[in-house]
Amino acid sequence: MRTLRKLAAAASFVALLLTLLFASQLALVPHTVENGALISRAFSASAAFIKSFQAANRRLPNDDEFATWKAQQKGVLPMVEGVKLTSPNNLPLDAQEVFGAAPAGSFALSLWRGEWHEHYAPWSQESTVDNPAGLYASTIGLVLIAGFSTVALWKFAKSGSAS
Repeated sequence: MRTLRKLAAAASFVALLLTLLFASQLALVPHTVENGALISRAFSASAAFIKSFQAANRRLPNDDEFATWKAQQKGVLPMVEGVKLTSPNNLPLDAQEVFGAAPAGSFALSLWRGEWHEHYAPWSQESTVDNPAGLYASTIGLVLIAGFSTVALWKFAKSGSAS
């Protein structure tokens, strides 16, 4: 039983470190949410341009035409320069499942966020950008789980030290 309590004490220390790590991530959430909002605006503006272009020209803009429009947005619309026009078939399978089947003539947008790609499907008006409420809730949930685990393991480890 003594070995089990020592293991619990060590595990409580690890859980404490995890609690501190997850708590430190809370400080990053506002920045992540702000970047997500900028990406969402870049996706919306890009989709509006492409739909307008498509209606006027009966085709999607080519790479040069889209690049010209993006260059005109420099300084006006942050992050738009990173938006890529692509086929819905080029989206990852998990994104295709979330967005659903694309109608004929559809397009998709992607943007490299620095660690992963974000995707936007104009036909469903959905993107892979994190929902701010969900991001806060999941981070707080991890802090609480790790915190409660720390306390429970510490109490178990200390329960035999008085005997």
